[in-house]
Amino acid sequence: MSQADKLKEAFCQCQADFPFADFVRLLRSLGYEPLKPKGSGGSRRRFVHQKTKHILMLHDPGKTMGSGMVKEKRQDLIDAGTLIP
Repeated sequence: MSQADKLKEAFCQCQADFPFADFVRLLRSLGYEPLKPKGSGGSRRRFVHQKTKHILMLHDPGKTMGSGMVKEKRQDLIDAGTLIP
């Protein structure tokens, strides 16, 4: 099993906090690239899927994503068809 597969499995099964750096690596393995922030950017982070042009937006959680954000973004990726649990 590749590291990307292990990361995907860990994210799909996660019920608690998840490291944000691992989430960014997961997004890249799923075909997402970060978008440059508009203006000052603030704490908002945006990622666009290269093929579907789906945009995933979230506020930068710092080092870890809380369980609520993990559930929300997991569902967003499933709904977009880019994450199949």
